[in-house]
Amino acid sequence: MKKAIFTVLLSIFAINLSWSQTATGNSDATKKGNKVFLQYTDVASREIEPYLIDALKQWGYWNIVTVKTDAQFVIEYTAVPFSGGFSVSNEFITRYGYIALKSIDDKELQRSKKMKGSPTAFNGYKAIKDLANKLVKKYLMVTFK
Repeated sequence: MKKAIFTVLLSIFAINLSWSQTATGNSDATKKGNKVFLQYTDVASREIEPYLIDALKQWGYWNIVTVKTDAQFVIEYTAVPFSGGFSVSNEFITRYGYIALKSIDDKELQRSKKMKGSPTAFNGYKAIKDLANKLVKKYLMVTFK
């Protein structure tokens, strides 16, 4: 009985380990120095653009291009509405969103979890700036060391 339980646990661990390597492993498209195109799912998502570009440039891992066909892969940002809906004009409201890394033909390679950006003095009371920095520092920089 102990051997059977051990075998099941070992199998679950092996499956989980292989899934995590697939989910966070670097593909050839996302190698350091490659070109990335940024896209946004809607108008509410576009407000992060200058802050996401700035955070990615500070990191310096990939080169940002403005034409999708010039890129090896795509980072797509999606804003997640809070209970009150979207509010693009008020930058003091907490923001939620996630990014997905996609191939040029829009096949999703991996996705971050939903993250929260809060307005604080450290980000000029701009929640969307905090969210962009968190997506880069807590997801991309951890995944692509």
